[in-house]
Amino acid sequence: MNKSSAKKIMVVVCIVNMLAGCATIKPAEPVKAGEKIAVNFTCRLNNGDIAATTDFGLDANPDIKKSSVFVPRKTGDPLIITAGEDEKIYGTPGERGFEGEIVADAAKAVVGMKIGEIRAFEVRRDRIKTSGNEPMVIQMARVRTRAKEIKMTPDEFISKKGKDPEVGQIYTIDPSVPGKVVSVSDEEVVIRFKAEPGKKIRTALGEAEIREKAGSYEIVIDAKKGDLIRSGNMVGRIVNIDDRMITIDYSHPLAYETLKCDVKVENREPTDKKE
Repeated sequence: MNKSSAKKIMVVVCIVNMLAGCATIKPAEPVKAGEKIAVNFTCRLNNGDIAATTDFGLDANPDIKKSSVFVPRKTGDPLIITAGEDEKIYGTPGERGFEGEIVADAAKAVVGMKIGEIRAFEVRRDRIKTSGNEPMVIQMARVRTRAKEIKMTPDEFISKKGKDPEVGQIYTIDPSVPGKVVSVSDEEVVIRFKAEPGKKIRTALGEAEIREKAGSYEIVIDAKKGDLIRSGNMVGRIVNIDDRMITIDYSHPLAYETLKCDVKVENREPTDKKE
């Protein structure tokens, strides 16, 4: 066998070995604490409703049930997080807000994972302890009253709207009871509101019905005990309802839920370090 033939055989053998997976390939490095990585996660409540997700496909799919505390994302990009447990980055457990608690636990879960791997994890929290050990509760009106007509001076109107009043201008206090300027004089601006009695509307506390009274409209909320409520980055649970008030308990970071989640490591973020 001459040198030319031997060289050709070596090239062919090398290619065959590579195609067969026999070539030496550096294994994917597991994620280490402190690394910045891109992830997608989805978390569900005990009843299966989606509570939070970075998956834009799930987010935008109307056929997939979302919980009342779900907030859509503004982007479809994976979330960039720093792997590992670090209170300097993620804050103190119980004080991070709803999504903050999820992200902090996802950051712990991804340590040791590889690119493309999916891992299930749960987010659990204890009740928030207050100085007097009293529950963190608030009460909100179950029945909201909206006047059919209001009057104010032109100066008051300008201070509220930032412009001079004109007949026909829209004036909104509550979107479910739209208002319009009906008259303007040097002394007075008159605004009338019109709503559809019997109409069902959605509120942050549940479905509501508009009812008409002599000089006002009432928005009566049909809240359900046990329902979850969203207030900014906090979630609470309705614990009591009477004829006039709704009581919401914010004593637990996850509204007494255990979230069942999965996280996928999409890729590593490039570093500024030059090799």
